[in-house]
Amino acid sequence: DSRKIPKTEYMAQSAEAEINSETSFLEAWDGDRCTMKELYDLYTAHCRSHELAYATNSKSFGIRLLEHIRDGTLVKKRTNAGVVFQKPGNGRVE
Repeated sequence: DSRKIPKTEYMAQSAEAEINSETSFLEAWDGDRCTMKELYDLYTAHCRSHELAYATNSKSFGIRLLEHIRDGTLVKKRTNAGVVFQKPGNGRVE
């Protein structure tokens, strides 16, 4: 089919580069329970070490995380200590 573009190594690298910084961080993160500030600090450190663009503050980072909360790759719970985040199945949220 002349309308289909053949798959090349460049296309694979391009698709990998299109993964956003939040997805990249969540894939690398150990998933342990942490507060939003702790999560944002880990996120910015990850992005700086991998030379990725990142959200400028924790509020915009939280908005970017909504997609991951909706699809189940991130769990957000309210606790007595406040709001905590973790990967599903990674320990117990109290």
